[in-house]
Amino acid sequence: MNKLHNSWSDAKLAVFTAGDDSQGMNAAIRAVVRMAHYLGCTVMYIKQGFKGMVAGGDNFTEASWISTEDIAGVGGTILKTCKCPEFVERATRMKAAKNLIENGIQNIVAIGGDGTLKGVHSLQKEWQSIIRSLDDKNLVDKSLLHKYKSLRVVGIVSSIVNDVCGTDMAIGANSAIHKILEATDAIATSASSTRAAFVIEVMGKTSGYLALAAAVACDASMVFLPEWPPQGDWREELYSKVRDDHLMGVECIIIFVSEGATDRFGKPITSSDVCCVLTEKLNINCQATVLGHVQCGGVPSAYDRVIAARMGAEAVVALKGLTDEHGSCVIGINGNEISHMSMEKCLETNDLLEHHLVDKNFMEAVRLRGRHFQSLLSSYVLLHSMRSNPGIIDLPLSRDRTVAVIQVGKACVGQCLIIKSFVGFCQSRGFSVLAIKDGFEGLLKGTVVRLCWDVVKHWSSRVNDCLGSCRYPAAHYGLENIDAAIQNLGLCGLLLVGSFPAFESLYQMYEKVGTYRNFGIPMCMVPVTIMNNIPGCEISIGSDSALNEIVGYCDKMKRLAKANKNYVYIIETLGQNCGYLTTMCAVCVGADAAYIRQEVVNLDTLLQDVDHIKNKIQKSGVRNALILRSEFANENYTSDFMHKLFTEEGAGVFSCRTGSVGQVQLGVLPSPMDRKSGTIYGLRSGEWLLNTVEAISPMNGMIYDESPKNKVVLCLNKRIIMFRPVTRLLAETDLQLKVPTYNWWLKLRPLIRILTQHYEEDYEMESTDDNEDTPQEETTQLFDHAVGV
Repeated sequence: MNKLHNSWSDAKLAVFTAGDDSQGMNAAIRAVVRMAHYLGCTVMYIKQGFKGMVAGGDNFTEASWISTEDIAGVGGTILKTCKCPEFVERATRMKAAKNLIENGIQNIVAIGGDGTLKGVHSLQKEWQSIIRSLDDKNLVDKSLLHKYKSLRVVGIVSSIVNDVCGTDMAIGANSAIHKILEATDAIATSASSTRAAFVIEVMGKTSGYLALAAAVACDASMVFLPEWPPQGDWREELYSKVRDDHLMGVECIIIFVSEGATDRFGKPITSSDVCCVLTEKLNINCQATVLGHVQCGGVPSAYDRVIAARMGAEAVVALKGLTDEHGSCVIGINGNEISHMSMEKCLETNDLLEHHLVDKNFMEAVRLRGRHFQSLLSSYVLLHSMRSNPGIIDLPLSRDRTVAVIQVGKACVGQCLIIKSFVGFCQSRGFSVLAIKDGFEGLLKGTVVRLCWDVVKHWSSRVNDCLGSCRYPAAHYGLENIDAAIQNLGLCGLLLVGSFPAFESLYQMYEKVGTYRNFGIPMCMVPVTIMNNIPGCEISIGSDSALNEIVGYCDKMKRLAKANKNYVYIIETLGQNCGYLTTMCAVCVGADAAYIRQEVVNLDTLLQDVDHIKNKIQKSGVRNALILRSEFANENYTSDFMHKLFTEEGAGVFSCRTGSVGQVQLGVLPSPMDRKSGTIYGLRSGEWLLNTVEAISPMNGMIYDESPKNKVVLCLNKRIIMFRPVTRLLAETDLQLKVPTYNWWLKLRPLIRILTQHYEEDYEMESTDDNEDTPQEETTQLFDHAVGV
């Protein structure tokens, strides 16, 4: 690790928010201020965005560490924000520069969207010229002009409509989807009861991300996007899709319209236009709902809090590393990896995308939106092509075109969406799908049913009861018995959905492929577990839903603690030997400590944390603290032991209480991220499995290949979905503890403590230069297949 503590003690930086507000801005502000203090740097707030920068005066105030206490879970921005159209004028920017210089600022962290980035980039590019103009007019002391001859700027992308190229997600976009789906789920109950159609208009400007993500997550009947308008007459396409859904018995007709949606000629399409078409052509009751600013309100989601903390910390470190030659950059996130982007290149790509939209070059516009947008669009297109092809339901079962899906391990939210999209994709390729109920127990009992689109089309709203599961891996039930059961079903491929027992089952069957011939069929595992403990996969389906539930619980406990001065809460979370949920929750809620199995917990550690909390309460004005403990962190230092220790050692300074999130983490509705990812994972696993089956030549009427490449785990690695052989993943696995030997999230552990004033930690820069992987990246095979390239 690079030692950064107190390495920038003579600097001063300013942080401000501009443009539209979004959930998560406060979490980013908190990270900027506290990371800067960790580095020994002075921080200034600029209130009211660019308007405050121009007005000066009381809009410039020094930021204290305590000023960011308990703001990570608060929506909006404590710095306030407003539009400043006049900032495009040079004279206005000169006023801003004068105020910055007089306040001793030449380092800026700007939090906002495309307009904010353009504003600070213009100021940074013109800085030398503005300095000369201020000198010529004697508006600023000459000694100050020489001292502040350069300006360095780092942008943090924050926009609920996610319209900045080069980053998969902007701060606030995930929270906005949460709000959209909360409203949509409520509307869906009315839609299914009345058989009415509901048209939901969401924000977007020229970005259709919110509409597309919501459409994929809740399986909307149709979606209208700026980047991908209907290729023919949209009225006829809408009529055809909704009519087919009615004929198929779809109870909930939901259509999403992005506010910037147009037809292929550039004419706007509004929610009222869509309602008129449905009423006139189908004579059905149709209601339009414009969600408006509810999408940018409320508390931020767990995902937005995490990326805001990571981006905020990285922005300060990146700012320290900028030079006069390269004086600006943008912090983004691609997949699960924080990245640096050239601000100039980022803005040029945004402008290029707008030109493509004006020129109606929609394919290029979609490519510039990036890999994540393409995955969502291809998933939506493929799923809806399946709706209109009912003839594939009655395919006869045959040994070379029948695959099965089985769930192994503890049930978890999200698997129903995986299975739904998997079934649809397989049927679209002419394969039949069998569902094995109750895991390997059901396989041996012959509890097998055939799945078709009619069965799974409503599974988007189901939680975790679609198949049933088994607790133990394959070997527990007898591999020879499983081999015979696969033979009886006549399978050519198998999809395993589940947790660590599914991973164990996969390698157990691979190890015996030479003994049991039916194990020679291709097999793919999709990780579905709140523990997030599957080797090779950075984020498992179900973990985001569980994390949101834990964060919500901790937020309630912190609000209770605030009402009672000087309270310390010790919260126990699920996770077994994996500390993922505990660590990520600690980042989200600003916990003072998070105890996990992967790090040593001893009496010295506990006593040091007690002293730290006592010192903060007595000297910093902090009113409460939160301690998180993973359930298997230490068999001796239990939650009860910690409660007694903290109560005794903190007597006279704070009171201590305990809590446990418990099994409620397992039974929540899938989060938007899990809904989207589940749909994409189902399609990608179906794509891999069927391609692999078709590439194998049958032997004596049987699909058989003993290659390790045919037993794989779907892995999300940084920003890429890949299929890795289970044999390679074994080297990265602690089979005794049932955890990976490498955990990417452990690098966030120092950040937890730094942001809560534990300054003994070392911080390692986490971001990478993204110049080699531009927003104009190569599309996936799935995207090209879906849109007919």
